[in-house]
Amino acid sequence: MKNFLIFIMVVLLIIIIGSYFSENIYFSENKGFEQIVMIIKKDSQVIKGKLLYFNGKRYLVKMSDNKTEKVNVSEIKRVYIQSKKTGSKAKEADPGLKESPQPRKKLLGNVARIKTISKGSKVNIKSNTVRGYVVVFDFYADWCGPCKVLGPKLEDLIKKYDDVILRKINIDNWGSPVAKQHKITSIPSVSVYDKKGHMVGSSTSNFSVIKKNIEKSRSR
Repeated sequence: MKNFLIFIMVVLLIIIIGSYFSENIYFSENKGFEQIVMIIKKDSQVIKGKLLYFNGKRYLVKMSDNKTEKVNVSEIKRVYIQSKKTGSKAKEADPGLKESPQPRKKLLGNVARIKTISKGSKVNIKSNTVRGYVVVFDFYADWCGPCKVLGPKLEDLIKKYDDVILRKINIDNWGSPVAKQHKITSIPSVSVYDKKGHMVGSSTSNFSVIKKNIEKSRSR
């Protein structure tokens, strides 16, 4: 009788713990944590285990029985990326997520993310590129209306990346040395340089084009 009661208590404990974790699945914003995924396929099959590999098209998952399961994105209905090492609630991921959940190298270190490098004076663009970073150069002026609109959008965009930095160049006025040096005839004027210091695309004030040039530069 005693053994039977112990057995019942163990079963109840397992049910309670299982219920807790089913309602409190945790998600890791920090990509350095071990990743656990729960994949719900279109045929309602559920695959759960440690994520071994993800390349944007296929997940490779190690199951609890040590078997590995390959799942193509085209087969997936939902994906949840989880971790029991953090206190935030579960979060659904995009099944076609392009960014790998592997740790992302943080490059910034002592490099300023956003910096004004000139106010009217001449500036050497090449000497302000930084190897290993995408550098965005923004020619603007304090009195320029469109610059006041684009500037904050640029800064918000830059903050999303660890390998992209912004260098702001205030032309001050049309006759300033820096405006003449770079033949600036309209502002805002934004140019993007890749991680090897090569310009990508041409100077523009179009925010969508700037974003595309940044992505091109990051992938080189």
